[in-house]
Amino acid sequence: LRAGADEAERLRLSERDTAAAMAAAATVEATEGATATQERLTLAAEAQARAEEETRTTQREAAAAAEALRSEVSSMQQRLQKLTEERTREREQAERQMEAALMTAKGHEHRAALLEEKLAAAERAAASAASEDAAPPTKTGEGTARQKAS
Repeated sequence: LRAGADEAERLRLSERDTAAAMAAAATVEATEGATATQERLTLAAEAQARAEEETRTTQREAAAAAEALRSEVSSMQQRLQKLTEERTREREQAERQMEAALMTAKGHEHRAALLEEKLAAAERAAASAASEDAAPPTKTGEGTARQKAS
């Protein structure tokens, strides 16, 4: 009986040892699983940190590019404004020069018209004087004033 009791005790101890070994194995397995999970979480956190840093870098680069574009647009607007002002001044100067040339031309036309009138008057006077010189003496024997003068 004693041998049976010893055997039962030994089996019970063996079962307890087996259960303890199984529990230890499960604990090791759980620990390894937890460690692997923790490593995956760490890797995921590192990947997320890298992604966030890349996002911040991209945002900084985009902001810098946008600022450069704004600066370039502003510079182009200033150049366009200066060119517009320059063209306006050039156009106004050309208009003033054209007006001055037109006034000069009108002045020349007016002087030419006056000279033409004087020439026509002189031609009429010459024609009138020539006709008086060619006129026969009057009945009283008096000639024209030119005939008398000659």
